[in-house]
Amino acid sequence: MEGWSEILRVPGVKLPKVVPTLLQDKPPIQASLTSILFDDAHDLIWLSDTDGYVSSLNYIDNPNFTDDGFNIPGQILVPYTSFKACNNSPVFQIKTHSSGILSLSNDSIKLTTREGLAIFQLLSKDNDFINLQSMTYTSSFQNEILIGGLNNGKLYKVDLSKGVISSTIPYEHDITKLTTNNRHIIIGKADGSIDLMDPTSNEIIKSFPSNTQAISDMDCREHTLLTCGYSKRDNQFINDRLVNVFDLRIMKSLQPIPFPAGAAYVRLHPKLPSLAVIGSQSGQIHFVNIFNPANVHFYQGDIGTYMSYMDISPSGDFLCFGDSLQNIHLWSHNPKSSFSNYSNKLEYPSPVFFPPQNANTDSIDNSNISLSATGMPYYKETLLSALPYELKWKVGQVPKKLDPEILTNSNFLEDGFLRYAPYDANKYGKRNLANEYFSVRYQKKIGLPKFISEKLNDDDNDQFNRELNTEAIFDFHSHSSNVIPNCFSKLEILYSKFGVDDFDFDYYNKTKYSGLETHVSNSYSNSLLQLYRFASDIFNFVIGNLTEEHLEEDSLLTELGYLFDMLVKANGKHFRPSNFQHVLNSIPEAHQYGLVNDTANSNDEFSARRLIQSFNTFLMDRIAYDDVRQHPNQNGRSSQLNNICGIFIEDEIKSLNCSYQARQSSLVYTLNVGPPQFMKLNNRRLNLNILSFIEASMSNTIQRNVWCEKCYRQHFMEHSMTVKNLPNLLSINLNLDNEVMNDIKNFKKWLVPEFYAYLNGRGKIELKSFMIKDNCRKYDLLGYVAEITTKDNENNFVSFIKITENDEKDGDTKQGWYLFNDFLVMPIPEEEVFNLNYWWKKPVILLYRSQESASHAFDFSSWKSHMDDSILYRDHFANGIRQERIIEYELLTKEEAPKPGTLIGIDAEFVVLEPEKVEIRSDGAKSLIRPKRQSLARVSVVRGEGPKEGVPFIDDYIVTTLHIDDYLTSFSGIEPGDLDPSVSKKSLVSLSVAYRRLWLLLNLQCVFIGHGLSSDFRTINIEVPKEQVRDTAVYFYLKQHKRKLSLKFLSYILLKERVQTGNHDSIEDARTALTLYKKYLELKEKGELTSTLNWIYSEGHNMRFKPPQ
Repeated sequence: MEGWSEILRVPGVKLPKVVPTLLQDKPPIQASLTSILFDDAHDLIWLSDTDGYVSSLNYIDNPNFTDDGFNIPGQILVPYTSFKACNNSPVFQIKTHSSGILSLSNDSIKLTTREGLAIFQLLSKDNDFINLQSMTYTSSFQNEILIGGLNNGKLYKVDLSKGVISSTIPYEHDITKLTTNNRHIIIGKADGSIDLMDPTSNEIIKSFPSNTQAISDMDCREHTLLTCGYSKRDNQFINDRLVNVFDLRIMKSLQPIPFPAGAAYVRLHPKLPSLAVIGSQSGQIHFVNIFNPANVHFYQGDIGTYMSYMDISPSGDFLCFGDSLQNIHLWSHNPKSSFSNYSNKLEYPSPVFFPPQNANTDSIDNSNISLSATGMPYYKETLLSALPYELKWKVGQVPKKLDPEILTNSNFLEDGFLRYAPYDANKYGKRNLANEYFSVRYQKKIGLPKFISEKLNDDDNDQFNRELNTEAIFDFHSHSSNVIPNCFSKLEILYSKFGVDDFDFDYYNKTKYSGLETHVSNSYSNSLLQLYRFASDIFNFVIGNLTEEHLEEDSLLTELGYLFDMLVKANGKHFRPSNFQHVLNSIPEAHQYGLVNDTANSNDEFSARRLIQSFNTFLMDRIAYDDVRQHPNQNGRSSQLNNICGIFIEDEIKSLNCSYQARQSSLVYTLNVGPPQFMKLNNRRLNLNILSFIEASMSNTIQRNVWCEKCYRQHFMEHSMTVKNLPNLLSINLNLDNEVMNDIKNFKKWLVPEFYAYLNGRGKIELKSFMIKDNCRKYDLLGYVAEITTKDNENNFVSFIKITENDEKDGDTKQGWYLFNDFLVMPIPEEEVFNLNYWWKKPVILLYRSQESASHAFDFSSWKSHMDDSILYRDHFANGIRQERIIEYELLTKEEAPKPGTLIGIDAEFVVLEPEKVEIRSDGAKSLIRPKRQSLARVSVVRGEGPKEGVPFIDDYIVTTLHIDDYLTSFSGIEPGDLDPSVSKKSLVSLSVAYRRLWLLLNLQCVFIGHGLSSDFRTINIEVPKEQVRDTAVYFYLKQHKRKLSLKFLSYILLKERVQTGNHDSIEDARTALTLYKKYLELKEKGELTSTLNWIYSEGHNMRFKPPQ
């Protein structure tokens, strides 16, 4: 600790107001300093004196400082406040508080704001105070303080929130000093010994001999305690030449620190726990390493006769002490720093300036009057000087990029250099005209929802405003041609200090249908996944596939089934499709096709449409591939998916010059639809609809000049493509450019709600909007995915879906349209669904279903009766069986087969794959942008009842091949190598195995018991209905305290057991949660639950909600 020196010296007490004269019998007595203290929240030094005053000095930059060689300090100490703390006695000790400053005299204690306003005062006449000497907080919450002194026979606990004595503790010894490390109360006695008191039980747990006489000073941080005091020599009290060191972890004294000058004051450095600052009354100051006393730095203060009182700032950069002349010496090695780590701004009275009496205040040329003192009239209208943002620019600024759609739709002129493109007046407005005035007063903007933690203090007005904002977010009307309605806008998830659980997803969804979160990979696909989820044939197909055991790690078919099942079980609650997207990211073909894309909204709108359409084609092809792979006896074809959405296409190639002819058939699951060839001839006179586009795409002929394999020449060949059938579910990719998209806005009823298909006399399929034959096949629009594009070319996708619902009153069914915009779900009128006149709304993928498909009901439960649950009764390790593996569980037997209501205890551990993303603003404040990405590392499930209660039957470690950023070993118990199949001795399984086991237990209707299960289930990516969850973190929680209790603390305070003493063990945590649940049932049955919870929180505040070590 080099470079310390004195930077300021100022008077510490007020001089006497009366100047002594020869006629006075007794000269006025000057007050003396009694204590010095740095403020922990502001740049203040607090002082107290023998006259009962408390004052403060503010450390500020010197406004008169100039770097011109004169000896003017860059910082100064100026008076801030001074007030009378007690009337008849000195102030012995002061302590900072979040509300102000505490001052202690021999017969009173007072809490005052930093500005000097009294909050409360306890006097001797009301509380029998005698010779009070010292005080200390009982915990870090600063809600209670302990007071002691001489000849009292007791200690006083004061409730600072109420300003009353909450309790007294019998204590026979005289006290000179009190301090705490928030785990123990350290009592310095007048006889020189030390007692350690438990703040919860108020019992003395350890005593230490320290000095032969009274203790002069002591300090404690964490587990280290330093003391110094007096010895008696030749009937005189002198300062001991040793500083005593105690380790409170092992409850033993360590090697003392020699200090030949005699230690009077001692402080531990707030940031360097091994560094002690020791001062003597003669002004010597040592900076000593307590574990290596030979490592010491010496300083000597210019103090006159003696040093009085010493303190070190919370930042560790300043040292302050007094001298015999009652001056304050401020030392530092970094004067430009602050006293505290985060100094807050102080409140000063606002100065009032008055103009000269004879000044001409009306003249702006009067140099004596500040221009800011000239008043301005109040205008309700926006002034012309308030230029809009788009009319402000900087010289040399990079010009705004052209809209990519303009370049996409542009054509070259004959010179080959210049390009032209159609102008979209709907999007950009009319040319050379100012935008139409639109008052923001009538614009309903999106009112961002409050965090759930902020709503607890809402009043009725806040509740009313929130309801208005909720109406605004569901507004689907476009109040101006340039404004996109709120419900179609791109949504973002915000994070508070409590994480994603504090975000109010319910604000965006008042229905029973679940939305999908956005902060996952490839979230652009959310709208399409929702569309297929409400197609009963697809839903029943993928859900039915889950009844069989398929443990492939790259099966989109299996993950899509899990996703659909979770959306049903969520029942209106948001869901995060992380497992599905994880599997998609693991498929090499998805990367080859460019489908792994976290920034789809940054693409131009044409590329964004191609992205989701490519994903649509890939998804259907991939689940067909997975079906064939899982059922190899289907002759290479997915029979079920073929019947649902298989489209058979016949391709014929015919030579126009020779007799070459070839024909082949193919099968696709999506139909690419483009504009008909005749549309460009005279489209303004036609009134086309989607049926014309579909028909043109089902039968298409083109001519190409290619090489002929028969006559070995290059000549024209005719290639014709014909669709031979329409499936029950017709999935359509609309391959239309922006020019065609703009043209269809001119067609009335371009998107038809239903149509009829039949075979004509030539064997080709024709489509009509009305029925012309009895054997026509009817199709209706189930829904479609639409692209929403802003003027800044930010894109997002929404889906419109027609859902058949059962009326709970009369049992009839009805159909209604719903909008799905990620986690926003709302009903929407049918006329709004079919309105395609907006420039910002473009259909991308359509899904028509046949009348037979519409009659197929969703199968939500019948498949549960024939699930293959054999994985629960056998091992299935990754990479085979390792002989040296460690087994800590006992598999279930068929006799223990889970039944509805079977109790199981569960706990899971996770590792961090990616750290959280934090934004640091200019003022230093931090905001969470993305939380850390975690992966399941271990899951343990124990039996919850029966003769083997508490015995684990699942203890799976999950293989992770991705990069692990943090193993969280102290919290998860997972160490490097545990998840690596090449070196691990754990029972490693793949994620698909671990997930299927949990999914089976869920659908077997087991009851999950654990602690903090919501976060575990979220990371595992499983949705468990409330009736199957018993969460002890919720059961042992009082809402008014706004704090959930840890499993470790609950086990200690309620079960008298210590858990998590080393690394976390998920088996131990699952058992503990199970025991806590049984304890909860016992307390509830006895009617003691509420009183026990109040007692637990009361004890928790005293213990900082941590078991003592």
